[in-house]
Amino acid sequence: MAAETRTIPATIARVNGQGFQTREDPGKWFNLSKYATPAPAIPPAGTAVRITLDGSGYVRAIEPVGTPPATTPADHHGAPTKDAAIIRMNALKCAARLIGPEAETDRVLALAAKLEAWITR
Repeated sequence: MAAETRTIPATIARVNGQGFQTREDPGKWFNLSKYATPAPAIPPAGTAVRITLDGSGYVRAIEPVGTPPATTPADHHGAPTKDAAIIRMNALKCAARLIGPEAETDRVLALAAKLEAWITR
């Protein structure tokens, strides 16, 4: 007997280690199935996807649709998510240390933006 699955379109809104929320159903967390092979990778917030759920509602597959978002993930108020804010702060600290204490602010910010883009690629 084949396992029952269903596929739904959605946009990733929030992400944690083993699951995510969608813009279409913001009160529900979608959790990854521990039986999915290979384990699905959760794309960044803002990505349009097709989600395959098993009969119990666990995520078996995530297929991005279109191109990923070019901006930092934001919550429903437009502010960066906690994870995005942490990434930005760490990129800024790294840039300041790499360039040195006498560096111009614009130069530090430019390097921090490059580091953030590389981290979130």
